[in-house]
Amino acid sequence: MFFNKYSEPRIAKNFNVDIKKVKTVHHPTDIYEFFGISKEVEEIAQTKNMLSSDVMCVYPIRLDRGKQVEYVIKTMAQIKKFNLEVRVVIIDFHSTGGDKVTYRDELKALAIDWGLNAQEITFTSEARPEWNYEVPYHVVRDFMMLSNVFIMPSVSESYSLITQEAGLLKHVLVLNQDFPPFRDIFGASAIFRKYSSSI
Repeated sequence: MFFNKYSEPRIAKNFNVDIKKVKTVHHPTDIYEFFGISKEVEEIAQTKNMLSSDVMCVYPIRLDRGKQVEYVIKTMAQIKKFNLEVRVVIIDFHSTGGDKVTYRDELKALAIDWGLNAQEITFTSEARPEWNYEVPYHVVRDFMMLSNVFIMPSVSESYSLITQEAGLLKHVLVLNQDFPPFRDIFGASAIFRKYSSSI
């Protein structure tokens, strides 16, 4: 066994064996350990096979309708149509009563209607009961470290630290063009789409 296919002829010659006996085995990397991912996030990521996704989007928010989570779901469903593996993680803390619960149910139905299955969309409040009220900061970070796209369609924000954090992680940023502060704060390096605005 050797670590790259290019070297197979040299290895066969060095060990005086037929090249058919040389097999390539690339070095594995434990991604969870390398990134310092917590065990609870690793467990969910393994269950939902998140590391196999081509496009993964994490959206940490309270389930207020102004956050417009439906745009995240619809966008990821459209990306799936390009035969790409997608995963959506909605980190829905402080969303335990009233319209927030109704909104979650509507979003789950929307995800199904748009072609996402239970493997492809995760609401953290349903993944672990203790995450109903509060999701630890390291858990948000861990999920975001596993993702590569960030969609921010919110109609109103004072700044959006989560967008800044996604940018620090070099995510593709898709932001609300209709909300002027996003253009001011995040500039030309983001992709802007019209999602409406409170301004």
